[in-house]
Amino acid sequence: MLRPMASVLLRHGARWRPLASQVRLCSGRSLALKMLEAGRDARLVDTLANAFERDPKVQAEVAALLEENETVEPSREQLMKIAMAAAVPFFGFGVMDNAIMICLGEVIDTTLCVKLGFSTMSAAALGNTFSDAIGV
Repeated sequence: MLRPMASVLLRHGARWRPLASQVRLCSGRSLALKMLEAGRDARLVDTLANAFERDPKVQAEVAALLEENETVEPSREQLMKIAMAAAVPFFGFGVMDNAIMICLGEVIDTTLCVKLGFSTMSAAALGNTFSDAIGV
């Protein structure tokens, strides 16, 4: 159902302001979406409060919808599923990163450290550096 609107809410930066020169036909749904996008504008809150006071039936419907859409705490099982889904990629990355670090450290230790006289710790440090660079 379309109804005329005396002003259209257009976005200018972070603020919304009515432009009375642009009168359009808006559906109730598109108007509601624009109001949700506007955030907590005091004028919109006052306008909605006045509309609810005029029509208690609409006020009751909106209150029921808001109660339906309340956030619910996730269960322990849901939290465990999320934790496992997040942990698996980190575990895989850690295994691959350490494997590359060990292999590169060994290669650097047997070649570069022998020729240039570096310590085994410097080979491990270079292996870690290269492994981190490959991981990125």
